[in-house]
Amino acid sequence: SDVLAFEECATASFGFSSSAAKSALRQGLKASLIQELAEVSTVAPRDLWAFVGLARTTILRRVARDDALPLDASVKALQFAELFGLATSVFADADNASAWLTKAHPALDGETPMQRARTPWGMDRVRSILGALQHGGAV
Repeated sequence: SDVLAFEECATASFGFSSSAAKSALRQGLKASLIQELAEVSTVAPRDLWAFVGLARTTILRRVARDDALPLDASVKALQFAELFGLATSVFADADNASAWLTKAHPALDGETPMQRARTPWGMDRVRSILGALQHGGAV
């Protein structure tokens, strides 16, 4: 199920060599996963829509048809799952992780971690900040 795939991906620190991520992408992630991610993470759906790069109407249409997400949006959904998993491990719970991900951060020039993490180099920077926070290093 998509929820199981999300849980596997969110709790594991995976790269795209991960069998769970490869399998989920090969099968195509259902659009309803975005709603499930919002519920599990407590991140506002509009923030997730922006992160995966799809309009609300597109996601709702795909959910109604039980369609899969496009590959690029599926990849972004898995990246969010990984990011949320990392933030949850640093902040100890979903609410604190979600709050951190959606609050402007001075080390990101006032962007939220979710905004910055939309690009590969931005994702690297957010991971670096989370790593520093987890290990007590400077940000």
